[in-house]
Amino acid sequence: MIFLINTLLLIGAIYPTFLDAKIIGKIIKLRGKVTVLQPHKVAEVAASKGMAVAEETSISTQEKSFAVVEYRTGSKLTIGPKSMVVLLPMGKQKSGIVNLLTGKLKARVTKKPSKSGDKKHHFIIKTKTAAMGVRGTDFQTTYNAENEVTSLLVFGGKVAMAKIDPKEVAKIVDQALLSKNAVLVKIGHFSGVSNNSKMASGPVKISPTQFTRLKLNDTFLKGKISDEKFKKELSKTEKTFASMKSDEETERGAKDNLTGRVRPTSGGYIDLESSLYIAPNAHAKFDKKVNVFSISEDKGDIKNDGNYTPPRGTLLDAKRGFVVDKSIPDSNTLERVKKLNEAIAGQIVKPKKAVKSELQDIKDLENDAYDKYFQVPE
Repeated sequence: MIFLINTLLLIGAIYPTFLDAKIIGKIIKLRGKVTVLQPHKVAEVAASKGMAVAEETSISTQEKSFAVVEYRTGSKLTIGPKSMVVLLPMGKQKSGIVNLLTGKLKARVTKKPSKSGDKKHHFIIKTKTAAMGVRGTDFQTTYNAENEVTSLLVFGGKVAMAKIDPKEVAKIVDQALLSKNAVLVKIGHFSGVSNNSKMASGPVKISPTQFTRLKLNDTFLKGKISDEKFKKELSKTEKTFASMKSDEETERGAKDNLTGRVRPTSGGYIDLESSLYIAPNAHAKFDKKVNVFSISEDKGDIKNDGNYTPPRGTLLDAKRGFVVDKSIPDSNTLERVKKLNEAIAGQIVKPKKAVKSELQDIKDLENDAYDKYFQVPE
């Protein structure tokens, strides 16, 4: 009897309301400033290691902060810096459902034993524009609330992705992920959804270098990855990419006139802050070793931690795309920015109905005329 009491006390220390069916997991790791808004509460509290989390719990992270939630199923969710998520009710299917309001997530989903032919997703990530359904895999997704663009990158297994209406309930979302409008994204591949797209983009392999560095970065935070470790992992990536049968034609950007689905050119970079995909130039060389197009330096570069950095003299704005970095004066930057934006025009916020520009707009350097000519999301 004493042993039983002690056991229950120990469980209670890990899950304060362990016997409550609404508890779905606990925080097993965190760094920096992480806050939790518990169900039916009005004030956030500081997160702590071992804290139990229930359905409808909101978790927010500040800059240079992250938190790892482990579900009772064994699945793990890493909430990156400057992010906010809501852990939604799991429902009858006992699927983990996460609403990503803004920021970055990494998930490692443990596959549940299932009956033959079972097509139910055991984990669903929702943003305002997209849903991703998982049965067992390793992936990351980012969502920028300013431009409402969602990006997905798969490290292992497969993830279904579909564009959705933000008001759709879990049951309808699950149906959307099984529809013909959804895409199945596999290892090394990216797919994205923006307000300008009718559906998720056709999956393409990204830059092997960025894929490898992002795979090695578990928390999205800056950290030094040894050259030896990177080279060893990059070799694995290149072998994986090489094993995927494809050619120059299937890896080049295209649009399916029948369905309207757009497929960007492979080999590009994902900007984790804006969720935008920066594709190689139209004349890029096809690398037969890894079956992707090579991206040139004039498109930017990748940091040691896998994050994208724009070309020198430019900045990447979530709504406007590339803009001039006024701190680095260069007479040629304006033309380069124009070309860079042409390549991502389908992702950034569409212009309003044509408005004739005024001379005063050009002369007025202190006030930004952007809002007059472009539709800013509310």
